[in-house]
Amino acid sequence: MKILLLAGEESGLIYAGGIADRLRKLDPAVEIRGYRDYGFETHDLAVMGFIPVLMKLRYFLGVKATMERAIDEWRPDAVVTVDYPGMNLKLAAYAKARGIRTVHVVCPQVWAWKKGRIPKIEAALDRLCCFLPFEPRLFKPGFATFVGHPLAKAFAGTAAAAATAEGPKTVALLPGSRKGEIEKILPVLLQAASALAAKFPESVLRGETADELSVPFFTKALGMVNFLLRGNTALETRKYPLVVDTTAGVSETVEI
Repeated sequence: MKILLLAGEESGLIYAGGIADRLRKLDPAVEIRGYRDYGFETHDLAVMGFIPVLMKLRYFLGVKATMERAIDEWRPDAVVTVDYPGMNLKLAAYAKARGIRTVHVVCPQVWAWKKGRIPKIEAALDRLCCFLPFEPRLFKPGFATFVGHPLAKAFAGTAAAAATAEGPKTVALLPGSRKGEIEKILPVLLQAASALAAKFPESVLRGETADELSVPFFTKALGMVNFLLRGNTALETRKYPLVVDTTAGVSETVEI
């Protein structure tokens, strides 16, 4: 079995990794390819905003042409796309038009904006996997399936304990994985964090970066940063630390 598994953002790569692990358990001989196998890295693909995309238009047209050629030449049994709808849904539609089964994971937020995209999404895909329970009702019957949110599953065993635990409470700051998201959203989250720190002095404010490449964007938004290796317990900070953990194993402690 051959699967083209496409994720254009770091958060999508995490979900894609879980899908790949599950596929290999079902079929140890499965062959899985993605953007990286054709020379495209996530940090180049994950661009947000009209102007940034326009500035890289030639690059994205090249990505689209290369991946369409891969679909024609490799002929996967299925194309599984994860989030990143701007590019992924175009490639899914291209594959479906050539008789290849298409599945998309993470419903585009049609309930928030551009609801008129629904017919195009239904035309491009055979199946849509949704993280939120109300999303399948927005589409034709049998098309979309609620599969649960991976974060809800990941925290299922700890949420109740955290709610009743004594000591400082932890507040998560999650601005996203793309450079544009971090630059626009993190300053707003930090304003909220300052208010929380003033009202709840014992709280610990934690933020997550998707990967090590995101750390410089946090640094730019936050200003002065103290870099620490994971496992170093000498966290000399002021009263309200913001701890940024990356999946690459690097930690930052940021004074706010």
